[in-house]
Amino acid sequence: MAKGKKKYGAVIAVLLVILLLLLGGLGYKVYTAARNDINGVKQAKTAYTLVIEKADFEIEVTFIPCISGISWS
Repeated sequence: MAKGKKKYGAVIAVLLVILLLLLGGLGYKVYTAARNDINGVKQAKTAYTLVIEKADFEIEVTFIPCISGISWS
């Protein structure tokens, strides 16, 4: 009976090690993907320009009183 317990303990230990290795590999892959995304690796070289127009602020100013219940009439 003691031999059987040792055998199951060894199998559980091996499975635990394999599980830890798989989780470590997955964690490294996610970390690398996030790091590359932040650093701009493998992204399009298109440059984007943000344009702020007067109409953008007009929408904000007229929308805020509507939220608070203030009427313009």
